[in-house]
Amino acid sequence: MLAAFGTLNSLSVALGAEPRLLPFQGRLTDAQGQPLPGGTRVVQFKIYDAPVGGRAVWNGEVHHLTVNDGLVNTVLGTRADLSQVDFDRSLYLEITIDANQDGEIGPADPPLLPRQSIIPSFFARESANTRLLGGYDWSPLFGTNNPADGTLLDSKIRDGSLPGAKLQPRSLHAGLLQSNTLTLATLAQEVLDLLVPPGSIMAFGGNTNTIPQGWLLCDGRPVSSATYPRLFQNIGVAWGNGTDDADPSTDFNLPDLSGRFLRGSDGGSGRDPNANARTRSNPGGNQGNRVGTLQNDAFAEHKHFVFLSGQTGLAGEHTHPIHRSDGHEIRWGDGSGNSVDRIDAADSVGADPHRLTAAAAGAHRHSVILSGDSNATGGAETRPRNASVLFLIKH
Repeated sequence: MLAAFGTLNSLSVALGAEPRLLPFQGRLTDAQGQPLPGGTRVVQFKIYDAPVGGRAVWNGEVHHLTVNDGLVNTVLGTRADLSQVDFDRSLYLEITIDANQDGEIGPADPPLLPRQSIIPSFFARESANTRLLGGYDWSPLFGTNNPADGTLLDSKIRDGSLPGAKLQPRSLHAGLLQSNTLTLATLAQEVLDLLVPPGSIMAFGGNTNTIPQGWLLCDGRPVSSATYPRLFQNIGVAWGNGTDDADPSTDFNLPDLSGRFLRGSDGGSGRDPNANARTRSNPGGNQGNRVGTLQNDAFAEHKHFVFLSGQTGLAGEHTHPIHRSDGHEIRWGDGSGNSVDRIDAADSVGADPHRLTAAAAGAHRHSVILSGDSNATGGAETRPRNASVLFLIKH
């Protein structure tokens, strides 16, 4: 009569190691409890789902074991696969020893009783969990104090706390995502915010009733930072602080781009010579050389000169009045450069003391010079050729 007393270490099985192996250590004795003498023995191992009878869940394998003062050691699973064995339930190891020492297991070699319970596998699993959880109550984090699948509550994952650097390529796939946790709309919104951040302005060729989701018409109206927090974070009160509206909840203005062209901010380039004189769009908004300010239309300073010269037509004989300037002399010459007469400022001739009449002249022409403003031309404003669109801002 032979007996076997064994201890099983199923820690590698409980932790899901691949391939699954089950270390075994036992002591073989005779009927009087004395250890078997040293040598080699053939031993067969099987696993059942009951201590007596039952069903074999593992058909087992045969080992040639070296006995040393009754002690034997081996690792089960090296010849027959253990991967289909459920070690989360109570199992029993049946051991059969080559009693007649003919080198094989046969009908003359009955199994040893009782079967050995594989209870240590449960202790191994609990021990592993205890080391991992450190004795703390982890139910607020996992939903249970001893999670079987390691599921972490999504409410405990802070937004933006999982950066892309922590994800290995192809490590995130649909099978790992909880149902409805990542929708196409959510993914599209995240991508859109990266490509077109809040505060971006675009031209839109539709109507006010077809403005796409996520965009607002640039009509200058006051809005609330609580309603559009991301837009307010990016533009602030550059276009006004919303105080011109009766609603106290409005605290910033949208840009008012109705009928306006857009111009890049000067930024110190000097291309806008009047940048520092730019005015606010709305009360509380920016002014001077900053985004959100306005300028009225203007012409660059310039002049137009109009000059017309020529001669009148040939006229018949007539005389011209000669006006004199008081205090100056008027001398009459005889054609040779000699003065023949002199009229002082106090002199008078005829009834008009300030008027002399020249002698009649023959037919002659007069030079004419005209100057003045040209006729007005143009429309109500200065503009290039243009097309009307709606300006929208991303919120």
